[in-house]
Amino acid sequence: MSNEKKLREALIGMVHQFAHWSDTVGGFCTGGLSALEEAFEVLGYDDPQPMPDLWCGVGGCKRQIAAGTNTPEGYKRTCVKHIPTLEVKQ
Repeated sequence: MSNEKKLREALIGMVHQFAHWSDTVGGFCTGGLSALEEAFEVLGYDDPQPMPDLWCGVGGCKRQIAAGTNTPEGYKRTCVKHIPTLEVKQ
């Protein structure tokens, strides 16, 4: 893996760890932190940056996924609020 790719992956990891999640947008925000603003710029992200791949799988909820489980309808990833609503496949 090239150094540029490693650096990009490190920035993405830092955004996932330190950026604020907005349930309204369904993505990450910098919160005005200059280091995150620079990371967003390098990654080509908007502020806020929608992240549909990280949305809860229940009813259009844009909260960030927290867990996943097998259900009768297949594997579902959900936010903390919707974990209790899932019927777990036995």
